[in-house]
Amino acid sequence: MPGPSGPWGKVQLNDAPVTGDGRSTPGNSISPALLGVIVESSSYPTLVVDAGMALVQLNQDAQEVLRAKGGGGAKPGEDLADLLPGESYEAIAVSIGQCLKGRGGHSECKVPLDMTGKRVPVLIIPVGIDAGDGKRPGQAFLLIFKMEGRRSKDMQAAKLATLGEFAAGIAHELNTPLASISLIAENLLDEVKDEEVRRQLRKILTQVEFSARTVQEILAFARKENPTFELVDLRKVLDESLEKVRLERKYRLRVEVQDDLPKVKADPFQLQEVLINILRNAKDAMKDGGDLTLRLSADGDWVEVAIGDSGEGIPTENLGRIFQPFFTTKAHGQGVGLGLSICQRIISNHRGELLVSSKMGKGTTFTVRLPRGENA
Repeated sequence: MPGPSGPWGKVQLNDAPVTGDGRSTPGNSISPALLGVIVESSSYPTLVVDAGMALVQLNQDAQEVLRAKGGGGAKPGEDLADLLPGESYEAIAVSIGQCLKGRGGHSECKVPLDMTGKRVPVLIIPVGIDAGDGKRPGQAFLLIFKMEGRRSKDMQAAKLATLGEFAAGIAHELNTPLASISLIAENLLDEVKDEEVRRQLRKILTQVEFSARTVQEILAFARKENPTFELVDLRKVLDESLEKVRLERKYRLRVEVQDDLPKVKADPFQLQEVLINILRNAKDAMKDGGDLTLRLSADGDWVEVAIGDSGEGIPTENLGRIFQPFFTTKAHGQGVGLGLSICQRIISNHRGELLVSSKMGKGTTFTVRLPRGENA
């Protein structure tokens, strides 16, 4: 149904996120509950507005920012125009308009928030809110006020610890029944001969695997664990990752390894998490099968592993967005868009680089670059 008119015109709520010219775009689609976790865990004043610029969610720091003009506690449903200085509101509205017109995956502006006139950067990220009612996600916008010194490191560390415990509890509660469902379905698959029943069982297993992966991604996103470094054989970690991904016969695997490949200083478990995620994405990009090419090499002070697929490729306009949390081009219900964001954070914590190159119709290559062990 049509949404309210924001400063950029009408947009569709409960439908696919659209740009200013009406084109549907891949979106950052998440549930209201998960979006709330992100807002509350932010170390900056953070809020969410809907297409009509009404508040949807906000954290305590955002309450303090908005209270400077509103005089009282801001509440969901209130119009942002009533809570911010006029100049600030207009700047944010213009930036949201740029998002809708397809001028980039996200936008940023600087706005004055008090009488001093000091301008604060505001990062604006479009998201789709999936209410779980079977309809397509409604358009909303995540606003992050990048203000320094709003909270102490101790407070932030305590909040992240609490969030990690919360996510771990959810993971435990969900993983146990998911494991039971998977075991029962696999046992039935071994016993049942009817092909239609077998097809339905395989669908159950696929959905269980997706659900388990989503739980683990949420847990990894919330925990933000520091790596435990040791000297690691990158080839060994890649081989172990391949075993867990389970390549079917329709995928043609090619592995190229440079002689005397140096070791890297890394957390082997976190590194495996990155490689598994990239390998799974490569499989998803080649639903009907294709070529999967793995290259391990050293270049000066760097050791790298390149994972290339022969899938459809990533559109140029999306390449700058794929590492954003909750951005995904996968069909609704097939991914929450956290995997690559987590991978980038892990590799950054290893003082490395995660690079991507893609060509439509030819495929995509992700390259993980890590410092040589003696230089890490």
